[in-house]
Amino acid sequence: MTGMAMELYDASQEAGASDAKARGAAQAVRVPTGAFGEIRTEFQGLRTEFQALRLDIGEIRTEVRHLSQEVPALRSGLQAVMSDVAVLKWQVGSIVAVLLVLGVPALSLILRISLKLGVLSI
Repeated sequence: MTGMAMELYDASQEAGASDAKARGAAQAVRVPTGAFGEIRTEFQGLRTEFQALRLDIGEIRTEVRHLSQEVPALRSGLQAVMSDVAVLKWQVGSIVAVLLVLGVPALSLILRISLKLGVLSI
């Protein structure tokens, strides 16, 4: 019997329990010999997993810090691109307007001359 089971056996006997009842009570609370070793092994495994998770969290924090430092540069670059796009919109609009203003009358003139010369026929 283990120490705790032996103490229960002795206490039961002093309380007036028969030898059979005291022995039965002591055996009922007895913990299997390898149980504490298994529990210790399980806790060690959990400790190892916990340490691995701590390392993973540390790596994630480092990556987040690194990414958060890059955000201002990305915002600045995006603002530069957006202002370039706005300039390009104005340039394209201006070119289209010039082509419409100059191109339609010029095309009309070219078509009239081609028709008079007989190059084109309707």
